[in-house]
Amino acid sequence: MSIRRESSKNILESWHLVEFFQAYSVPDKEDSKIAPVNVSGLELQSHGNHLLPWLNPAIRDSLGITLGKKCVYTLYLGLFDKSSIDKKVAQYFSTNNQDDCACEEIEQRRDNEGMSCFAKLMLDEFGAPRLDTFSVSTLPWALAELLEGRAGAISQERFDTRCDDLKEFVERWETTLPSHPSLEGRYTLCVNSLMNLIEGLYQWAGISNQDLLLSENSKVYPFQMAFYEYETKSDNLLADKNKPENTQDDSEDDSYEDDPITDDSQLPILNSFYIRDIERAINSIATGRTSKPLQAYLGQSSSKHVDLYTNDSIPLIHKHLNPKMTPEGRWLTEPVHNMSLMQQFAINTVFTELKTGGVISVNGPPGTGKTTLLRDIIAQNIVERGKVLASLFKSSRWVKPRRVPC
Repeated sequence: MSIRRESSKNILESWHLVEFFQAYSVPDKEDSKIAPVNVSGLELQSHGNHLLPWLNPAIRDSLGITLGKKCVYTLYLGLFDKSSIDKKVAQYFSTNNQDDCACEEIEQRRDNEGMSCFAKLMLDEFGAPRLDTFSVSTLPWALAELLEGRAGAISQERFDTRCDDLKEFVERWETTLPSHPSLEGRYTLCVNSLMNLIEGLYQWAGISNQDLLLSENSKVYPFQMAFYEYETKSDNLLADKNKPENTQDDSEDDSYEDDPITDDSQLPILNSFYIRDIERAINSIATGRTSKPLQAYLGQSSSKHVDLYTNDSIPLIHKHLNPKMTPEGRWLTEPVHNMSLMQQFAINTVFTELKTGGVISVNGPPGTGKTTLLRDIIAQNIVERGKVLASLFKSSRWVKPRRVPC
C-alpha cells in the first residue's frame, strides 16, 4: 500500500473510532415544545405505574395533553450526563498512543453538556412500544470495549453482531408485556417491563451504572419521556417508520429518523450518521477502489484551512465578507430568514472553492445553513447560465423572419 493510501486509511480509521464515542443529545427544555420529563429510579420505585401517563389519566392531564387529541410518547432510555463519559474518552485518546489526528478530532468534537442515552423508543397513546422505531447508541458499548482494553477491535461488524443479540432480546422482551388494564386485547409498557428493558441494555453493552458516573454528583436516570400530539386524521404518523425519511430539513430538529438505514436487519444508530459510511470508505481504500472525490477529500493539505476561532482568521473573514464576494444569485426567501454573517461567509467561501477544485461535501448539525448554502449555489448557477445565454443571444446575428403570404 502506498504512503498516500496508508495515510488516508489512518485518517479514516481515527475518525471511525472517534465516531463511536459521539454522544447523542437528548432534547432539553430549551429545544422541546413540551418540556421532557426525567424519571429517576427512586421515583419509579416509589410511584410505579402511576408515573406513566398512558396508564394514569391524572398524569396525562398534568402534562397538558389536550383531551380529544392522540399522543405519541418518545422514551429516551438509560440517561446519563455527557460529562460522565467525556473525560474518560478524552483521557484514553490522549494517553494510549493515539495519533494526532484522533486526538485533534476528539478535542474539536467534544460535547460534555447535557444528557445522552442508551436508546430511543416510541410508544403509541396506549403505551404499546413500536419496535420499528427502536434505535440504539454505539457509545455505551464502545465505552465498555475501551474500559476492557479492546478499543483497537471496535468495528461496525462487531457492533452489528452485538445488535443482533440486542434485537433478539428486545423481541423476547416484547412478548412479556402485560395487557393494558382498561383496554382488552392491547399490550402496554409498565414500570417492571421498562426497568427490565433498561437493565437488558446495560447487560447488552457490558457496562454498569458506575462506569457511567464521573463522581457521586453525576446523575443516571432510567429514562426521559417526551411526547407530541396529533389529530385523529393523522393516524399514519406512526405507520411505516422503517422507511428512510428525509432528515436534511433543518427545521426538523426532533425528527424521528436519526440514521438512514439501508439494511432492515441492522438497528438504526442513534448517535452517528457516518459510522457505516466511514467503514465502507476504509474498505475501498484497502482494496484499491477509492473514488476520485474521496481521494481528493483525504488528500487535501490541512494547512489550507484556518481555524475560524482564532485571531489568524480575521483577515480571511474580512476578505470573504467583502460585498464584492457576494454571489449575484440568491434563493428567494422571507426577510426574517436572512443569513447570519458566518452563513454568508460560508457561501462566499464555497464559490471561491468552486474555482479551485469544487466542493466535495457539506456537513454540519441541524440549523447551521446547509440547505440555504445548497439553494444559493443552485441560484447562482441559474444566474451564471442566464449570463451565458444572454451573451449568446447578444453575439448572434438574428434575422427577423419574413412573413410569407398564403
